[in-house]
Amino acid sequence: MKKNSIIQALLQELEERKASIEKDLAAIEESKNNDTKSSMGDKYETSREMAQAELNKLQERKGQIALQIHQLQQIQTESPQQMVAQGSLVITPTLQLLFAIPFGKFTFNGEPWMVVSLQSPIGQAFAGKKNGEVVHFNQTTFPIHHLE
Repeated sequence: MKKNSIIQALLQELEERKASIEKDLAAIEESKNNDTKSSMGDKYETSREMAQAELNKLQERKGQIALQIHQLQQIQTESPQQMVAQGSLVITPTLQLLFAIPFGKFTFNGEPWMVVSLQSPIGQAFAGKKNGEVVHFNQTTFPIHHLE
């Protein structure tokens, strides 16, 4: 099943991003701890504050990725879907979509995919549509050729 393969590839990509963030977090933490307080106290404090701000951003991003991983793992891939809903894979003549998480462009087996949330504007346009129906979005029509 194509949907399951795409989800597994997305999970792998997210795990790699998470590992990269964890590596960056460790490097920043080490750098922050190795900073020695100089006679120029303000410079030291500014450096530590900047490092802490970067740590906070990375920790937030790590949390977002963990949530996306969890959301992908909740998608049912066994049961066929009759209409576009969370977890749907949709193929049109010009666009291949997976309605799962806000990820964006994704290449799978050399083919371009869009992985978007069902709450996104394009997700709302496709929500509830069935195989064979036409979706009008952004002054473009997208006939649904395949729904999984």
